[in-house]
Amino acid sequence: MSLPFHPDVVISAVERALAQQHVLRRISSQKRRRFALDLAFVALACRSAWLIDIVAVQDPEQVFVDLLRILRQSEVHGVFDSLRYLFESCSQQSFFVNLTRIQSESATDVAFILLRQDPILLVCPPPDVIAALSALATTNPPALAAGLLLGYPVAYVPDVSSESQPFLARTALDVYTCRVRAPTWGSEHTLLKFSCPASLGPAHPEKLMPGRIIAGLSERYEPRVRELGLTLIVVHSVETLDRITL
Repeated sequence: MSLPFHPDVVISAVERALAQQHVLRRISSQKRRRFALDLAFVALACRSAWLIDIVAVQDPEQVFVDLLRILRQSEVHGVFDSLRYLFESCSQQSFFVNLTRIQSESATDVAFILLRQDPILLVCPPPDVIAALSALATTNPPALAAGLLLGYPVAYVPDVSSESQPFLARTALDVYTCRVRAPTWGSEHTLLKFSCPASLGPAHPEKLMPGRIIAGLSERYEPRVRELGLTLIVVHSVETLDRITL
């Protein structure tokens, strides 16, 4: 399958669109480059979605809808036909989603982990996630669906019955990072990064052992990255943090 445009062409188009959006043109050139890479990978269906965490803006719905309008008027406008901006009001999080790619994903491919003092693997996806996925074309997603949208094989589910407390504080985590590189780039770019409680790997080796997760990431993302003429690198490490942010 041949791409209508080289990834570098799409990345450049996003950078030019950022320069035309009066709020986003103020961000640094380094952040603008990262923004363009992340958004391009969603537009090119390498990823199903991206959580906009590079820049915080006032009135994000207006800013990012305006950016999408500019992109759809660019010389590579067709690349952005499946791109949609979504806003999750409770967490105030913004996403760009590739509707075509997300419709090919399945919630049953994701390991949902309930965050208790001792995290547990849920037998099946939470009903709210299934409902959110089916209604994605017409509604904005609940925060619970973020892990699924972002293409992680592991997603966290807060335990609403327990008192608010730091999630996975001082807990050993298997951390997975997928990076991409190209001969023309000066550095690698992080495509996605997520974690899983390390204690769950031995308890569920068929799903959560590092070797199994790394193999699954390679199987899912390597063909997509290779189609873009890029190289995928998957890295696993074990980290302990004061808390994680959902």
